[in-house]
Amino acid sequence: MNLFLLFMPLLFLSNIIPNYSNTKCIDSNPISSEIFETNDWNFIEKLIEGADKETLVLFDVDQTLITPNDPILKPKWEKYLDQLIGGKKVAVDEHGEKRYIFREILMKAPHSVINNKSIDFIEKKQLKDIPIIAFTAAPGGKIGKVESFINWRVDELQKFGFQFGIGNRLSDIGTLKLAKDPNLEFPPIYKSGVLVTSLHDKGPVLMNFFKEVNWIPKKVIFIDDKMHNLVSVAQSLKGHTNVLGIHYTGANDLPCDLNENIAEQQVSHFLDTGKWVSQSR
Repeated sequence: MNLFLLFMPLLFLSNIIPNYSNTKCIDSNPISSEIFETNDWNFIEKLIEGADKETLVLFDVDQTLITPNDPILKPKWEKYLDQLIGGKKVAVDEHGEKRYIFREILMKAPHSVINNKSIDFIEKKQLKDIPIIAFTAAPGGKIGKVESFINWRVDELQKFGFQFGIGNRLSDIGTLKLAKDPNLEFPPIYKSGVLVTSLHDKGPVLMNFFKEVNWIPKKVIFIDDKMHNLVSVAQSLKGHTNVLGIHYTGANDLPCDLNENIAEQQVSHFLDTGKWVSQSR
């Protein structure tokens, strides 16, 4: 198991302790932040096992719960994909409208669940009245021909068997739009157990969400494949609640042998036609 523990008592990563069994929290503040790294889903289950209705559990989606089937879209080849699309994950088309190229590709490419145990685990925990929501950084508005990403995301997760925000204190919350950065196109938005940051930093969005729902949980458990998202949440919630972050790297271990010629053809075809031709068909 690839595992380490990070403590952040001063809004930065101050210690790296390699052996989990021997670690002790060096932050004397009763409200603390801890970040673990693991590629083992069973370890995640153990960390969440003690959660109760005053704990909020958040799961990132892409490369945490689901992953694209095509090698070029796996984490290992992120820099090469960026090179193929000319470094323009967000571009402006001939009509002056933004195009979220990378997100459009992800929305058209077939995906698989990283660990099938996650579906049943999340459902069972929610049945025990533990609040669990999906927390993704994607743009929340119109992407390509899809008018509402948040609606698409909710539907897609349900197709995989994931349902969030059910059977707990968050189940009666309708659609919420949160404060928007004037330099970004869409506001963060919450709907049906899915919180979309619309490219805003995750920490401030989560804090604004707590203000809107008038609730700060006693503990936040957040699982994400991006370390900077975990740090953002830990920084924003410092002094407000306990944070247990889990840097989940399970997607990095999946087979992803790349044929560069095929990858180049896939990306080129998409840029020309807007259609993604998957190797996994």
